[in-house]
Amino acid sequence: MTRLPPRLPRRTRWTGAAMCTVLLLAAGCGTAPRSDGAAHNDEVAPAQPPSALRDGFLITADRLDTWNAVGQLLVRSVGVRLEGRSEMLDLHAVSYRGQDILLLTRAVPLSADIRRSTTRVTALARDGAALDGTAAAELLLMLQQRLPAEIERVRALQASGRAR
Repeated sequence: MTRLPPRLPRRTRWTGAAMCTVLLLAAGCGTAPRSDGAAHNDEVAPAQPPSALRDGFLITADRLDTWNAVGQLLVRSVGVRLEGRSEMLDLHAVSYRGQDILLLTRAVPLSADIRRSTTRVTALARDGAALDGTAAAELLLMLQQRLPAEIERVRALQASGRAR
């Protein structure tokens, strides 16, 4: 008679299943950079010290609008390689200047101080640890500067029915 291996504790099984799901979603939602000759931004603004954007930044915009605009900016930015993305997890996995970065766009709950839809954009290492690298700070600074205009551009495209 063949003996079955002992079952793993429920928590271990759930954690493993959750990690597999996250990895599959991130890997399966890859987007290749555009190669149709569209305009690219070659310049990246000088980085603030890494600690200046350690906690990311807030933008007054809906989470989904922000997530879409971040994706558009990443695809058009030179030097950024979009490895994958997941709307469900609010993330874009990128490689920039040799650093693997997870960009998260999370909705901020409304409160007495925050009365309009607001989204926090943060950067983490692939393992979920905080990033202190210059590359992450440069990428966050670029996004912080360009997101307001890009969100308006994406909204206009969606309103006209020509969303890509």
